[in-house]
Amino acid sequence: MPLFEWPEQKRYEEVRPLVHFDVSVAERAGELGLSQRALYRRLGGFEAEGIESLFASETARKRKLPSAVRRLIVDLKAEHSPFNLNEIANVA
Repeated sequence: MPLFEWPEQKRYEEVRPLVHFDVSVAERAGELGLSQRALYRRLGGFEAEGIESLFASETARKRKLPSAVRRLIVDLKAEHSPFNLNEIANVA
């Protein structure tokens, strides 16, 4: 049984076989003990919104960094690839 730190990871693993491995919704719903309708809803949300659909609360969905900050983080990671995410976050 996988150990997930976040509920979003669990929700991703529920739809991942449907998206990447051509598993039927009926088969996956049976494996998970979910209704097919619930799984179709999750899959539809994932196809429409991507990863953001996995976040349950609106607060979690709205927590986005401005694009300039995201670009800075990507640039810093490219420039200082040995840095971990905590070190990147602490760059002043």
